[in-house]
Amino acid sequence: MKSEKIDISNDPKNGSVKDILAGIVNQPPKNAILLDKSLLPSKGMFYPDKIYVKKLSTINIKKLATITEQNSNFVINNILKTSIWDGNGFDYTKILVADKIWLIFFLRSYTYNDIPFKVRYECKNCGTIAHYDFVLKNLSVSYYEKPLPEYFEINGDQISIEYPTINTEMAVEKIKNDPNTLLDIDPGLLDFSSYITKINGREVTLLTAYEYVSELDGMSFTKFTNLVSDYMFIATPYGKFKCTHCDEEIEIPIPFSPSFFLPKI
Repeated sequence: MKSEKIDISNDPKNGSVKDILAGIVNQPPKNAILLDKSLLPSKGMFYPDKIYVKKLSTINIKKLATITEQNSNFVINNILKTSIWDGNGFDYTKILVADKIWLIFFLRSYTYNDIPFKVRYECKNCGTIAHYDFVLKNLSVSYYEKPLPEYFEINGDQISIEYPTINTEMAVEKIKNDPNTLLDIDPGLLDFSSYITKINGREVTLLTAYEYVSELDGMSFTKFTNLVSDYMFIATPYGKFKCTHCDEEIEIPIPFSPSFFLPKI
């Protein structure tokens, strides 16, 4: 009797082999948890898929413990690349720059069960010197509140902007570090220019945006920055507290130091 090949792909109980394998591959990494995207400065409004995060690995922690001003972007980006997953080939370069710092602090908090980091500070109001316990809830964060308009009207021009991503940031850093760049680049102005995507409906390069912004008169530039600032959100490496003596609200810098990423347990 001739045997017949059994095709399980049409069996409703089994589903297709392709789907089964895809289901296995798309399982979250071991020890990963589902991130509540609403906690991000962006409130997760720019990430359509679920996002999973996993605890910092030993290699991650060693890299963070040696972070410097010069290598900070490279180290942080590398950590995010290996610690975040969404099941769809997550491209870490699509993470918003405004969410980066929060994510690093969250990963540190998740890895060490939010163990406090002690910081010493002298209140500028009353002079009291005290120690404060920094945990994630103390991180200085401003949140996304409203969608960007289609464009801003500046000197009769229609300027469209988008929030920069890590990919945008990489393009900015490339220009800053390019010895062959002919323009005398102002770093802060280039960062601001990276928000611009279109001028009068036409897509523009980063350098074109920079040239446009640098040629604005003072009044127009101030107006533009003020308009854009109403839509900004970000996390900064500062802890928000109240002075233990006078109740003045204070912000204390939280250093990216070995003791922060390798706390005593």
